[in-house]
Amino acid sequence: MRDQRDKALEGVTLDIDDTRFIRCKLYSCTLRYSGGECEFLACDITNNQIVVAGAAQRTMKVLESLGFFNKVSACAA
Repeated sequence: MRDQRDKALEGVTLDIDDTRFIRCKLYSCTLRYSGGECEFLACDITNNQIVVAGAAQRTMKVLESLGFFNKVSACAA
């Protein structure tokens, strides 16, 4: 897993799989998650959107079919 430390990011799209964010500030970003390991430690995360793809998207669809979520947002793989 790669580390991102003390970054301030705004308005960007980030692939968050296999990443540990440490003391980062993420503002108005799109966080793309495909099912890999990720971690956020002591981060300021404000007004972001998460988009799921791949294995994460399939998991969300199963959970949606079981009534846990209303809508799954997907992106191109």
